Amino acid sequence: MYIENEPKVEEIIYEDTVINFCPIGKSLYRNNLTIIIHPDKILPDYIEVHKEIRELEGKSLIIEEVVDLVLDIIKRYNPHRAKVTTIVDDANHPKVTISKTYVRPEEITLKGCNCEKESC
Repeated sequence: MYIENEPKVEEIIYEDTVINFCPIGKSLYRNNLTIIIHPDKILPDYIEVHKEIRELEGKSLIIEEVVDLVLDIIKRYNPHRAKVTTIVDDANHPKVTISKTYVRPEEITLKGCNCEKESC
């Protein structure tokens, strides 16, 4: 479901957790996710985002793959910018923080805008 950003929200900070199996360390670990979203015309449906993150639960994934998959979920809402960070502090290694950022390409941002004739 898509919700129009009529209130002109500039930043959303969404937190969630997902437990995965590490194929390298051969153990379960918890991703403590923080997702920062700078929405454009559409706001994410938090219930849908949570359901999609839950679908990753228990899967055999390294931390970096989890961050990449969660960012793919958020990119469907076509934000200006988004960043997914996870902190894992219960694995077979020391605490690790991984982040990945998405910035919408300029040609998508300016689509439909003739900057030579209009003020963008």
